[in-house]
Amino acid sequence: MRLLKLLLPMLFISSGEILPAQAQESADDLFMRMVGTVSTSAVPYRSEGKLDGCTLVFNLLVRDTAYDLGAYLKVAGTTGVFLNGKGAVGTLKLSVEKLSFSLKSGMVSEPRRPSRAYLILSDFSTTLEAGAETLKATDPANLLVGFSGMKAVEVGTEIVRTKKIQLGFNQADGKNDIIVPIEFDIVTKNLEGGIQRSDAAVNSYSDCLAALSDRL
Repeated sequence: MRLLKLLLPMLFISSGEILPAQAQESADDLFMRMVGTVSTSAVPYRSEGKLDGCTLVFNLLVRDTAYDLGAYLKVAGTTGVFLNGKGAVGTLKLSVEKLSFSLKSGMVSEPRRPSRAYLILSDFSTTLEAGAETLKATDPANLLVGFSGMKAVEVGTEIVRTKKIQLGFNQADGKNDIIVPIEFDIVTKNLEGGIQRSDAAVNSYSDCLAALSDRL
């Protein structure tokens, strides 16, 4: 379920009209509870019946203190490894939207496509250093980045080992980067901030990578 659909019901009081101060406080409190990793899952990619890739899907709610005084950003993305006929290639796809709420407009999302996005490993190396290049995304609102298959294996190994990785991206073509962790053992986060954890996505991704390696 999309994050915006989750947020809307909490902004109104069913027993009657909501006061402006209450509405803003409800929105701010809800956003604060949801900050961080909201959900993750593993999805294998098949083409003509054959396993051609392994991906991890993630949804985050992030506070932008680098560009917009703590504005809330909905970050949706995938990372994974695909076969391309010459071997393997790593990918990172990112969609970023600024979220805001007002009594006049309700919940509003504004596309904020980054011009740079990358993953950071525990040894401080990044996917930017691995021959990263911007690819053409199906949706122009998304940023799609490709990087070397070798780095994709390193990323996958770290995610399987630690169940997390750091994501970096910018806004407004700026030099500063917003750095946030992705926790791949978080299945879902509810509206009260309660977290359901499981290793299912990480284990599924690990199994997918093992099966994909047999095709290299």
